[in-house]
Amino acid sequence: MTEITTLTTFTLAAGETLPPHGPNDYLEPERWEKVMRPLAKAPGYSGGVLGPSIEDAKKVMIITAWESSEHLAEFASSAEGQSYQSELAAKSQDQPYAVGVYFLDTDMRLRQHGMCKATIEVHTIDFPKGCRESIAEKMTVVRGMQYMQYTQPFGGLANAKPKYHAMSDTIGSPISGWVVQQALGQTNVDQAVWIHFWKSPEREEHFKRTEVRTMSGVLPGVIRDDDGVAERVWPIEEFFEEKLRQLGALRIVKEHFELKHFPYME
Repeated sequence: MTEITTLTTFTLAAGETLPPHGPNDYLEPERWEKVMRPLAKAPGYSGGVLGPSIEDAKKVMIITAWESSEHLAEFASSAEGQSYQSELAAKSQDQPYAVGVYFLDTDMRLRQHGMCKATIEVHTIDFPKGCRESIAEKMTVVRGMQYMQYTQPFGGLANAKPKYHAMSDTIGSPISGWVVQQALGQTNVDQAVWIHFWKSPEREEHFKRTEVRTMSGVLPGVIRDDDGVAERVWPIEEFFEEKLRQLGALRIVKEHFELKHFPYME
């Protein structure tokens, strides 16, 4: 069985608010516990977080991790799952929008401790329908926005090799995956998702302002062209999005969320 993660977004209905993010990180029981409690005992449920969009405070994302798509389907069709969905819809201005994602390179449960303190940046990328299998492996080579240092082998800086790792602005490495359970209206494309974990909006801004790349991966400023011209240097965010476009991305949408643990779920 393959683990699956759900990403659900919705807009808070008039009069609804998220809880304060205090030391105990609990919600008022009479307002939100009834919504989230059905998840606590669901077979295969691995944990979850929620938080508001930084760009639109009324928009909320809920991330839940499941041991398998079978466990998720069982919950969705159960009385408890129906209760969760109806209670959530009652707090939403419109129908909650949910997708299921198979992340390629991580177990989402390993992220939960870090995510509860993180600003996440979610990129949703539309690709032409039917291209997933042909570009899935290439997608992992993109690597996302993370620190890169160069090792200097025999031959000097011109032959330096990049090595990727996380440092002070990020919480671990970014993760990527493919949407396997799409919402209505989105079935005419293949969708991928990237999630970057930032320690704060300020640290994200610092990272994007200071990190640069070249398309070949050589050290910025190193002369390798026959005509003696240094390769173009890309700001890290432009570089990341250009790599996605080279794979055929039709549209790239990004949004930030401040994450918190669910209440009463410890």
